[in-house]
Amino acid sequence: MNLTLFRLAIALASIFVASLIVAGAVVALGGFSYVALLNVMPAPAAAFISILACLLAAVIIIIGGQWAIGHRCTPPKSDTNENARNQLEDGAILEALGGLAGKEAADLIREYPQASSLAALAAGFAVGAHPELRDLLRRFLAR
Repeated sequence: MNLTLFRLAIALASIFVASLIVAGAVVALGGFSYVALLNVMPAPAAAFISILACLLAAVIIIIGGQWAIGHRCTPPKSDTNENARNQLEDGAILEALGGLAGKEAADLIREYPQASSLAALAAGFAVGAHPELRDLLRRFLAR
């Protein structure tokens, strides 16, 4: 389980670094386009067009991320008694697995407090930066 926590920390750290790189690239795009446009037009117009280019880049990145996340397969729904019974059995199994996972996670947190803090910080960044994750967490906690 230590390897799983380590992989999670590495994955979240890589998402954080990638976010910083993308933000830096968008800022660089704005700066470079502003300097390039100063030769052609007055400073306020160059600033306005540079800001529009940065916003367009951000919108393209957001749409691309939503498109990548949005391609999920949903299982077909059936209203038969067999399907309802299977869902109840699945719910009991998932509840038992959730209890076991919670105990294991508590043991890992006690055993590795620094790594757990870093993982919690990275998870907080990921949830705070992504509106769909925030909504998912909000719906989960509202139950």
